[in-house]
Amino acid sequence: MKAARVLFVAPHPDDECINAGGLLSMLLSLGHEVHAVYMTDGRLGSPRPEERGDALAARRRQEALKALDVLGVPRSNAVFLNFRDGELINHVGEAARTLSDVLTSLRPDLVIALPQLRAAPGPQGLGAGNRRGLKGLRGQG
Repeated sequence: MKAARVLFVAPHPDDECINAGGLLSMLLSLGHEVHAVYMTDGRLGSPRPEERGDALAARRRQEALKALDVLGVPRSNAVFLNFRDGELINHVGEAARTLSDVLTSLRPDLVIALPQLRAAPGPQGLGAGNRRGLKGLRGQG
């Protein structure tokens, strides 16, 4: 079997492990190449408002890189788009263009993305951005 290039599109740092860590680990064990793109910075990822902001975004980025280390994904396979957590819905066009650029550059065989609708406000723009980004690849290959 030919090794596949897999891309996980994560709304925030940590979603790759929480939502697909077992799957990504299995894909790696089968010899597939795994990449992750993080759409938002995760700055709102605490129930305590005083913990939210730039410091939390930086910590979540470092935690995501450590999680990739544990999975066995090279850090160079991580792309952080750094849209502000909770504001992705306001940047769907820009997110779609940026994601389309990542997809065009990486040319993954498989893209794994979370469903469009979730309770948190940040990922709501993810589904629309994913659809627009993927539409840009139609007919390219």
